[in-house]
Amino acid sequence: MKITTIISQHKTFILYGIFGFLTTVINFAVYSLCKSAGLSTAFSVIAAWLISVIFAYIFSRTIVFRSSKPVTIPNIFKEFTLFALCRVMSGVLDLAIMLIFADGIGFNHYIVKVASCCVVTVVNFIISKRIFSK
Repeated sequence: MKITTIISQHKTFILYGIFGFLTTVINFAVYSLCKSAGLSTAFSVIAAWLISVIFAYIFSRTIVFRSSKPVTIPNIFKEFTLFALCRVMSGVLDLAIMLIFADGIGFNHYIVKVASCCVVTVVNFIISKRIFSK
């Protein structure tokens, strides 16, 4: 099987992986900046989550899933609200993982954060695909 065929068949997943990686980098960078400034784990996770959700929505809608819904204020509002609510759920998952494994058990914050971002990215792909489908 040619590489171009594989890319063509899995384009959405590949794009999601690329933008998921970039979202993870942004999330990790914001988290790291907050933690290095002496802020709490909870605040650091929430700040990282908020900034990465805005980034993820813009690129998921326009590039990854190429939403065919008309760009109207009601459509964008509804779509973003649903997207953000689903991200709240995955944000809670991220926070729970961090509080349990980093603060609770004492594993390295950065290693746990990388693992948490991977879990959250997979959950978000499944949810996003449903949100941006016709």
